[in-house]
Amino acid sequence: ALLGYSDVNPYGFNATSTSPGTAKADVDAITRDVHGALRRADVAVCFFHWGVELHPQPNSRQQQFAAACLNAGAKLVLGAHPHVLGGVVTPARHTLVAWTLGNFVFPSGSVTGRTAILHVALGANGVRGYRLVPVRVDGFRPRLAPAAQQG
Repeated sequence: ALLGYSDVNPYGFNATSTSPGTAKADVDAITRDVHGALRRADVAVCFFHWGVELHPQPNSRQQQFAAACLNAGAKLVLGAHPHVLGGVVTPARHTLVAWTLGNFVFPSGSVTGRTAILHVALGANGVRGYRLVPVRVDGFRPRLAPAAQQG
């Protein structure tokens, strides 16, 4: 199951009971959603639009939302919005959190141009492995970094 939330919402983007939109990041809703998803799926993955632009380290809100996902039983938490590549951690067996995946097809240069492709192997019990493939974004064009082209 793939669940998506946003903690960075321009005015009018949040879904309401009468209009579509983004699902606002909320610990109680995340917990209910993950529990519900795991009644029908082997693995729950949570994807977030969160964090502070150009800050690769997670803030307390990101940590709170990731913990809610993992405590509810999700195995993979992915994040984006800061436009820079952040850390990848494995807080417990078969779990993974990628705090910010960086840019891909987005006007980039210098620090925002260094990114990666995250490959995650998932099984019924969660994350079995992962690897980051280095990528460099020039303008709008992603290219495998020289080290990634070998092998």
